[in-house]
Amino acid sequence: MKINRFLKYTIIFLILIILIYLIAFRKKGVNYQFPEIPESFSDWSAKEPVRFYKGDEIFHFINGEGVIYLEYDFKAVAVQQYFSSNKNIELAVYNMGRPEDAFGIFSLYSPDEGTPFGIGNDDRTTDFSIKFWKDKYFVNITTYNMSTRDDIISLAKIIDKNIPNTGKPPEILKYFTKFEQKNLSYFHGKSSLNSIYHIDDKNILRLNRDTEGVICSYPENIKKILLIRYPDEKSAQNTLKSLKGSIKDRTVELKDNFLIWKRAERSFDIFTHSNNYLAGVLNKNTDSNKDLLKFLDNLNSIIN
Repeated sequence: MKINRFLKYTIIFLILIILIYLIAFRKKGVNYQFPEIPESFSDWSAKEPVRFYKGDEIFHFINGEGVIYLEYDFKAVAVQQYFSSNKNIELAVYNMGRPEDAFGIFSLYSPDEGTPFGIGNDDRTTDFSIKFWKDKYFVNITTYNMSTRDDIISLAKIIDKNIPNTGKPPEILKYFTKFEQKNLSYFHGKSSLNSIYHIDDKNILRLNRDTEGVICSYPENIKKILLIRYPDEKSAQNTLKSLKGSIKDRTVELKDNFLIWKRAERSFDIFTHSNNYLAGVLNKNTDSNKDLLKFLDNLNSIIN
């Protein structure tokens, strides 16, 4: 009887130890991915613990837009609500896995959606929100009260300070000038590309996690430059061939590796490839390929 009782208490004790360890490990496993998130600041305080959404759980937080985040290296998002009187501020810190992908999500927001305030590596700040990226984090702070603008700036500076590393933007940006880099978006998959410029409902450019691309906008010329890096040259070549087959009824071939996709009257997309890159000029109002040739000349001089 004593042995059974001893075994019983031993088992209970071991179960408690395991539970404590699992709880501690789970907490560490979530929190180590994020900068320190304050429970309060100024006159603001949180009433509940931070909420975490991992992987596909992002759909419980941002619904349909979650598919775009999942095309990047999204890990999890930490969400905290702060309250002061009858006002509230929502903080969302996204761990995007890599600095390149934190930049990518940030780059989907146009410069017109806010002005830089000097927070993080780059930011978009308005009276109602602040979006910035730093290291592998994309941070979005929102409010519905214009009077809280100074408070969201204060919170953004706290989070910025709590992220010790800066991280680097994608290497593919080196093909563009500093001015152009302020007007481009970085993507991996079809959904993120179509959120910038709708190519097609199907994945005719064969985009996946192993591809990376940018679209640079030039508003004054009503055009965009597209550049996609594939794992190897054959993948780029095959994509161009596949593209010709997908839109053959609407394509005019200029040369062996140039094609024009006529979108509408005097509106064209022009595509070609160079090494393991697919390049394009989108929404051109002429069938001239001079801009694309100039860009490819510059690109080849850097690659070679």
